[in-house]
Amino acid sequence: MAHLLHIDCSPRGERSHSRHLTKEFIAAWKTTYPADTVTYRDIGRHPVPHVDEQFVAAAYTAPEKRTILWQISIIRFSH
Repeated sequence: MAHLLHIDCSPRGERSHSRHLTKEFIAAWKTTYPADTVTYRDIGRHPVPHVDEQFVAAAYTAPEKRTILWQISIIRFSH
């Protein structure tokens, strides 16, 4: 059983040719391999936050020692 990672990143939404192609590909794949799983990520609509100095500092600090800004940075990145 395979696991596919389907990533869309075009900001064009429904006008995007690549979104239509990947949607068709996934549909065909699922028809041929119905037991396989797919994880979908749309980084065009939900971009991954940038890793900045606050996040790095927070990531290397024990949770109980993090400042409010560091806690916010960790929360922002994990959603």
